Amino acid sequence: HLKSNGLKQPLIVTDRGIAALPMLKEFVTDLSGAGLKVEAFSGIWGNPVKSQVTEGVKAYRAHQADSIVGLGGGAALAHIANIEDHHPDLEVGYNYCRVQYTTHAIKGLSENDFICAAKIDRIPIS
Repeated sequence: HLKSNGLKQPLIVTDRGIAALPMLKEFVTDLSGAGLKVEAFSGIWGNPVKSQVTEGVKAYRAHQADSIVGLGGGAALAHIANIEDHHPDLEVGYNYCRVQYTTHAIKGLSENDFICAAKIDRIPIS
């Protein structure tokens, strides 16, 4: 979507927990492989305060970014779903996110459901 909209230099914004996971490196590699100049800013934790936002703006300007890609929470779930080509049902509400995997073709759980669930369990909550 970035390239098709003329965007070439995204800044990925995430938290320290996500930044420590292999998925960030994979995501940067995927975007770079698509010809984008990518940088990541991981100075966010909890609900961002003004100083974190100010640092994010500095990172955006230093990178001369033309877009922001948020990676965390739902974005992290979506990235795992895309890598595994296996998409969960999500229910999101105030203070919760339910993730339900099932393999509809077998009307039950498959090994891939458990692989995806294990990867999601490794997403840190900050």
